[in-house]
Amino acid sequence: MQATWVKDYEISIQEVPDFHWYSDDSENYDKVFNLADDETCPKTILLIIKREQREKRVVLIVPYYTIVDDCALPSGNKLFLMLNDLLCLFNPQTLEIDKLQRLDTIGMMFAPYPYEYDFILYGELDIFRVTRELSIQWQFSGKDIFVSCNDGTPAFEMKSDRICLRDFEGNYYEIGYDGKLVR
Repeated sequence: MQATWVKDYEISIQEVPDFHWYSDDSENYDKVFNLADDETCPKTILLIIKREQREKRVVLIVPYYTIVDDCALPSGNKLFLMLNDLLCLFNPQTLEIDKLQRLDTIGMMFAPYPYEYDFILYGELDIFRVTRELSIQWQFSGKDIFVSCNDGTPAFEMKSDRICLRDFEGNYYEIGYDGKLVR
């Protein structure tokens, strides 16, 4: 489970059993969004939105490879969600999705990180820099997947002036926050 704050809203994000449109459980939610398109095995996540003494519950049916414990960041008065290759701006006040953007990537997306007024998105095959309005600033790919080898060295590390990456073959990359290769 992940928890975060957006303005006055406390938001918990958790995976729940698969959603079924005609079950008795479907009446327990304030809104349901199917964002998984035609996926055969989607995942269901629940947003529990609390403000003052009130609670709202929103179900999102999302792509299967969404990493629920690392998918959300506050973005002004909205919630930024990285649902594997689908980016979403959710408005906790209106319980609406204000914007969706799909990433052009093949591998899994692992986690978003805040950087200045943007987000750095760490994925299996790609690193992205995306604005808070979901505009893709740049994309970087290496020779192989960005996962750690067996030596315990991190595959992805954000430093003050660069991002350090290692791929499965042991190749090392340093890119600036402008997306250009430094080393």
